[in-house]
Amino acid sequence: LAHVDSAKETDLLCNNNKSNTSCSVNLITLISNLSYSDLIVFVFVATLSVLTASGNMVVIVVFSVFKQFHTPANLIVLSLALSDFLIGAIVMPLEIVLLLDTCLHHMKSLCPVYHFISTIVGTVSLYHVVLIAVDRCFDLVWMLCSSAPDGSSINRPCEG
Repeated sequence: LAHVDSAKETDLLCNNNKSNTSCSVNLITLISNLSYSDLIVFVFVATLSVLTASGNMVVIVVFSVFKQFHTPANLIVLSLALSDFLIGAIVMPLEIVLLLDTCLHHMKSLCPVYHFISTIVGTVSLYHVVLIAVDRCFDLVWMLCSSAPDGSSINRPCEG
């Protein structure tokens, strides 16, 4: 982004002069001062955040409405949808603000909280993806090692 080069200068101005009014808190003023490339990034990430949150909300609602989806494997998928919803609803919007405004001296105390939440939610989401992959791998191995559909036992790689 264009303003990243001057991020240190802006941060110094904001931290050294707390009465500096050049540090914008108003989101509309902040967006109106963006360059075209920054505006494209903002619109793209904001759209991605809305799609992430709404898509995962659909998965959560479908799981809770239809009882036939209540299986252990689908419960893992529901948990992944919940953690990804939190990423789309909390982490991504805050990241947009942090990308756009390098002069958030009033939010310095919230930075550790934001980093803690984003790290936990991101790690949980990643572990869910790994857990789903392991579950699918066990399902595949179990299917290969089980008997043939007609009931006869065929030579499978896991038979000794």
